[in-house]
Amino acid sequence: MGKLQKSKTKLLIVLGLLLILISLFVIIQYLNYDLSPDNSFADELGEEITITEISKHLVLAEIGEYQSQYSPWVMHKSGWKSYLMFYCKNTNIGGVSRDRVWRAESFDGGISGWTNEQVILEGELGEKDDLSCSPGVVIDQEGLMHIYYVTGDRDEDMVLYLYHATAPQPGVKWTKKGPVQGIPQPLPGYIETPSPYLIDGQIVVYISAGSEGIYKISSVDGHNFTGLETVRAPRAQAGRVQLYKDKFFYVYSKNEERYKPPNKIFLSISNIDTSFPDGKLIMESNGKEWDALQMWSPHMIRVDALWRIYYAGNKSSEGWWGANTSIGLREFMIDFPTRSPTSRPDGLTATENSISPSMPNYSDNQGDEQIINYIKCGTLDYNQDNKINLLDFENFKTTYLKFNHSDTNSMYYRCRDSLESDSCGFIDNDNNEIVDIIDFKNFIDKYHQEKCS
Repeated sequence: MGKLQKSKTKLLIVLGLLLILISLFVIIQYLNYDLSPDNSFADELGEEITITEISKHLVLAEIGEYQSQYSPWVMHKSGWKSYLMFYCKNTNIGGVSRDRVWRAESFDGGISGWTNEQVILEGELGEKDDLSCSPGVVIDQEGLMHIYYVTGDRDEDMVLYLYHATAPQPGVKWTKKGPVQGIPQPLPGYIETPSPYLIDGQIVVYISAGSEGIYKISSVDGHNFTGLETVRAPRAQAGRVQLYKDKFFYVYSKNEERYKPPNKIFLSISNIDTSFPDGKLIMESNGKEWDALQMWSPHMIRVDALWRIYYAGNKSSEGWWGANTSIGLREFMIDFPTRSPTSRPDGLTATENSISPSMPNYSDNQGDEQIINYIKCGTLDYNQDNKINLLDFENFKTTYLKFNHSDTNSMYYRCRDSLESDSCGFIDNDNNEIVDIIDFKNFIDKYHQEKCS
């Protein structure tokens, strides 16, 4: 009996140690899953993507010390006369700093001329929506606008909620719906900058969640959500998800030194919305301009053939690091490899409520053999790689075109008569008497396929 008892004791000890080892293994795998973004897409494609900055503009000038404006969400739909911007603004009201959601509009292409600034949502002091900020807006299938924004009580540190409101277009008079239902409220950890989209008839909201990555929630009616999925993504101090064709973009701000104010903006691109690789650095604070000190809360939209990133920045601050902010934008050209990427899973299709008219499918334009035999690379091939591509754009516009100095905010270029002795001629693809980046993309795809003749 004694030997049997000892054998049982040894067996229990071995089993106990085995369970401990298995538990440790599971914990390690869980931590790795949460903290390590999937870089498979970056390994496959990331380094081949070329990102070229085209222009930089100040949208809303600095607001003054001890005040701030940030988290812009910019929209434009075909048929609208203006661009809309929903954003957070912190101002002093009766001696109390108040975060409220504001709306402005631009009748000048979304770059300048922002007017009609007004408060559209504000909370009650001492309530869960006391501080109301970080809006994201989507339009449902019935044309109703839904806004999702982050709230908190100033007396409860880092306790944050996701609220919802609706309005008829153009989004001036909003009806509060309160906290969204079906998910934990308050949300775990730090949240900011929700990105809502209409996908396959449902409203899907991506929420930047700091070191947790991104939270993803879905709803049929826009208020009652199911699930709280954690998407693996790089650590961020505010970021937005964007959808375009077969890709998902995550543009986010952070400081690579943890817990310091954000001073860089990165872009992560993925074929799927369940994992984002580490992003590529696309801008950082430096110099003496309005964003020389910090930059954060970016939002990315597509306008014609360019990508715009709206973001907040400052060059000095008092009181807290995010004070005295401006909102501005930078325009980028993103050149992808010619090979076809993996399509979205399950036939996912998206309605791009924050995007201007989509870029045409240039891949259908196979060119004209007669023109190919006539047009040579020549001086258009600035880097002499026997191809005409988007890297040649800067040389293209300065060599053959001149800047329209009458409008310093314009990125259009007037034609010179010396270009093929025919003013704009064949290079003005859309016949609007100006040559811009859209014409250049049409030109290279129409007349030069992969290599010059």
